[in-house]
Amino acid sequence: MRPTVILRGLVVLFTSGVMLYIAKEFMFSEVRLKHMKYFNEFTDSRPKKFVCQMETQCPDDQFPFKITSGAANIVGANICFNGQTLMSTVKNNIGKGINIALVNASNGQLITTNFFNMWSGKIELLVDFLKAIKPPTIVLLASFDEPSTKMNDDTKKIIY
Repeated sequence: MRPTVILRGLVVLFTSGVMLYIAKEFMFSEVRLKHMKYFNEFTDSRPKKFVCQMETQCPDDQFPFKITSGAANIVGANICFNGQTLMSTVKNNIGKGINIALVNASNGQLITTNFFNMWSGKIELLVDFLKAIKPPTIVLLASFDEPSTKMNDDTKKIIY
């Protein structure tokens, strides 16, 4: 046998032994893991999940929300507010066009949800709905399919 083959085998055995020792001593010990800078980077950098599937946490005096508009006419819109899904395909309360959820700004309670078909629906219904909103109300809008087909200047002025 060549000496290089024996030397390579010894290096592999030594490296395996060192790795097993490190795994045994440090892997399951929380106290030692915190003192090891290399392992601490991996344990602390994992993103934490918060309400509405968000990666960050809101301060206590703010409401977290996530609005996802629909994709074409296949994937429906989704409105999540303060950890509750207000409108989604699963709840079967969304429609093509504009989906609106009204929330009380003082306590975060849902007031109402509605959707307005912008292909074949009447734009007057949307205008009347928007004009009837009283403060303090948070208005959450999400689109599904094409929301601007029947939108006129009056409606745009109210929304913007």
